[in-house]
Amino acid sequence: MQLGLLWIGLVGQAGGGSDGLRGFFDQALTFLYTAAHWLGQVVENIVQAIVGYALPTDLIDPIGFLILLTIFLAISEIAKRLAWVIVVAGWVLIVVRIVMEVLRTHG
Repeated sequence: MQLGLLWIGLVGQAGGGSDGLRGFFDQALTFLYTAAHWLGQVVENIVQAIVGYALPTDLIDPIGFLILLTIFLAISEIAKRLAWVIVVAGWVLIVVRIVMEVLRTHG
């Protein structure tokens, strides 16, 4: 349901089918590229401050994208562990509820 509303909102932004979605993806990719470039420049400045050597400019963007991918993987790993904790806690609570029901009917 919410995905449909999101789609309607994206399509309605530009007034036409794929234009709204294309605009959304253009903005998202522009944001990711800008963030990656900025992160690459930060690493370049750190390396230059420590080593005293400027990195080649063609390495700035790949370093930034690797940093973004690393951050994404770290966040997804944390989310995966959190999901497992929630699933295990859910099963434990279900088993406790079943045991309580059985004890109540037989006790």
